[in-house]
Amino acid sequence: MEFHAFTSAAPKQALPLQQHRRFAAALQRIGQEAAIQPVEHEGSQIGQVLTLKRFGLSYAPRGPIWHPDTSPEQRAAALHALTPRLALCEANSPADAATLRAAGYGMLVTGASVAELDITGGAQAMRARQTRKWRNHLRKAESFGLTASYGGLNTKRGKRLFVEETLQRRANRYRALPLSLAAAWAASGPAASELQCLRYKGEVVALMLYLFHRPVATYHIGWTSAQGRTTRAHRFGLMAMADRLAVRGFTQIDLGTLDSENARGLADFKIGSGAVVRPLGGSWLRLPGLALVRRCSS
Repeated sequence: MEFHAFTSAAPKQALPLQQHRRFAAALQRIGQEAAIQPVEHEGSQIGQVLTLKRFGLSYAPRGPIWHPDTSPEQRAAALHALTPRLALCEANSPADAATLRAAGYGMLVTGASVAELDITGGAQAMRARQTRKWRNHLRKAESFGLTASYGGLNTKRGKRLFVEETLQRRANRYRALPLSLAAAWAASGPAASELQCLRYKGEVVALMLYLFHRPVATYHIGWTSAQGRTTRAHRFGLMAMADRLAVRGFTQIDLGTLDSENARGLADFKIGSGAVVRPLGGSWLRLPGLALVRRCSS
């Protein structure tokens, strides 16, 4: 499988996990159709898009990704001409709305928001971005003497995390990306992911899995015990990982989407950490003939 990338003239961009080549490769490893193709206008590549199949339709999660030095008109023309036709888009930014409408798409669902944690500037800068309550809980966590260690997913700790995550999904009745996808991502190499293990007095109290797509790391799944909650292990772990990744040149941790209605505590945790809340662009369906009608009526 050939993975396309922007031309050398294009600036390097931080791709969301769902538009990264490792995501396509992981999907292929678990038997799903996925491909990355260039989006071109007048013979020049102005973007790229990872597509997969959803409800039998060609679907782009968090895409396409555009070269910043292109106009909405160029993007709309390129998207309209894309072959095979892209039926369903989950736009990465509200700024894509005009492009998608002009290319013949109609909005199905308004956009969710993601929490993105800036890990640049050093530990002091990161703490300054936290809410006072979150920072106080972090200090409390540090007073417990928690320790962090790191390893791969194909370990005893990794198997335990998958068991605990399966139990959490059943108990809380939520759906997420299949665990086989995380395993396939991690299998692409030692630089693709890292499992963080947190201990209190020698006992494992929390596990956190991060998937890497430089310069971004995505916090993918995690588990904590009752003792882990008491010791605020996830706060300690997140800051320990932020420090660790910043030294290695990462700039951001994607903490995932926010659900203030059904998971208020988790949303408060993400926002309190200092993460910036960024809206996505909503879900869009291509409506045949709509772009032609708009051009003829303009």
